Amino acid sequence: MRWIGFAVTAVLLCHCSRPTTEPPSQAPPSTHRSPSPSSPDPSPKQASLSPEELISLLPDPMTFPELREALPPSMGRQVFPDGSLILRASRELRFRNGGYLWVSVSDYTNASARLQAEQQLIQSPGKDYESQQLEFIHLPDGLGYVLWDPISRNGRFRAIVANRFLLQAEGGDMPTRIPWVRIAEFFPLDRYRRESVVQPN
Repeated sequence: MRWIGFAVTAVLLCHCSRPTTEPPSQAPPSTHRSPSPSSPDPSPKQASLSPEELISLLPDPMTFPELREALPPSMGRQVFPDGSLILRASRELRFRNGGYLWVSVSDYTNASARLQAEQQLIQSPGKDYESQQLEFIHLPDGLGYVLWDPISRNGRFRAIVANRFLLQAEGGDMPTRIPWVRIAEFFPLDRYRRESVVQPN
């Protein structure tokens, strides 16, 4: 009887020990598969700035001389059929002499192909009429231009910095204390400050 009891006990122990060897072969695939699909997908869209962060990159109205009024900033977004997304923050400033300036910052993180098209436009801008002044602005991490009229003080500014942000400004009758060639300096992007102004050939 002792032999039979020992044999039954041995069979039970062998049977109970088998499941402990099978799960390890199934566990590793499940633990390694779960992170891989979730990690690459969200990263591109998470890279865009939040509305608050983008608004914070607009020029501070208090840095402009002769400011009369600063309208509240606004946010916008443009979605294209290919999934590209552009976020934009903008605001309008009004001056005591009756002049105005519209400024904006656009985040092209999720629209790289459209950013390349903007870069081509910035590299070869055209004048609206002959008396306009065209000046290229070189930034530490970008390039832009200013097109303005020295008589009417009307003009516009466009620049791309960090291979990501499109800076824009358009205005009319700007105060003489606000040189158009220094508009880039009003944007709080310290590491992309203007290095020099280069006259086109």
